[in-house]
Amino acid sequence: MSAVLSDDLHIRPVLPEHIAEIHSIEQSAYDFPWTEGLLNDCLKGNYSFYALFRHGSVIAYGIMTCVLHESHILNLCVRPEYQGQGMGRMMLEYLLEKALKKQSRQVFLEVRKSNRVAQNLYESSGFNRLAERGGYYPNHTGREDAIIYAKQLSASHV
Repeated sequence: MSAVLSDDLHIRPVLPEHIAEIHSIEQSAYDFPWTEGLLNDCLKGNYSFYALFRHGSVIAYGIMTCVLHESHILNLCVRPEYQGQGMGRMMLEYLLEKALKKQSRQVFLEVRKSNRVAQNLYESSGFNRLAERGGYYPNHTGREDAIIYAKQLSASHV
């Protein structure tokens, strides 16, 4: 199923032929990117893997799992040249809608403690800080803490 956001923007499920482009974005956006193999694994099983396309090119993507009444956003990434233009918010809102349709009552995610831009996005979207997870992410000097966020879902709050 595809969501048309405008004439040139739409969200649809990721297919195997999109993985190389997504991996390239992953490498340009993160110092410690997901591997192509890991991205391919997210096409299987209990993952929801969607991409935001503009004129046929991936500009953002999100990966989420939904189990029972909980969802967990595992990765939300925007191509660097599109960051700061609301594409991450579009992708996040789409994932939240999908979680609600899968009857999730709560969505969780982790974000690097140093990533204030992402924290601002999640906080402005109704996520609350729950805790910190020590040494969760790799960084250039060892490990970095993660902040755990959660959002309660209801049909009127997405």
